[in-house]
Formats: sequence, C-alpha cells, structure tokens
Amino acid sequence: MVRDSLYAIQRASKRKTKSEKRLMFSSPEGDFHDTGLLIAATLAAVHGVPFLFLGANVPIRDLCETSLRYG
Repeated sequence: MVRDSLYAIQRASKRKTKSEKRLMFSSPEGDFHDTGLLIAATLAAVHGVPFLFLGANVPIRDLCETSLRYG
C-alpha cells in the first residue's frame, strides 16, 4: 500500500523544471532494500527534479552503463 501511494504521488507530481540536475536511484546487486530509494525518488518528483528509478538489486555493470548513458 505504501509503495502504491508513493508511485501515485510520483505520477501526480510530474512538474516540468529547467533543472540541470538529474538523479538516478538504485541499489547494487545483492541489496534488495529500495523503499528509501522510492521515497527519495518521490521527493525528487515532487520538487520537479528529473530522475531515473532503477530499483533494487541492479548488477554493477548495468548500473555503471546506465549511469553513463543517463549522464
């Protein structure tokens, strides 16, 4: 229920900003705790900061490649 509420807040908070900052939220392989990441991503959405939410347990190679592509 908490996750669904946070995702709903994110969807409702799609504000456009001219922010040069972009955030990426993820935890490395073997780390399955993503609730804090989800809360941080929701705060970014509320403040109009562009972000990419990858979630938990992301292999390090994929995390690095995505980070480089996302800038």
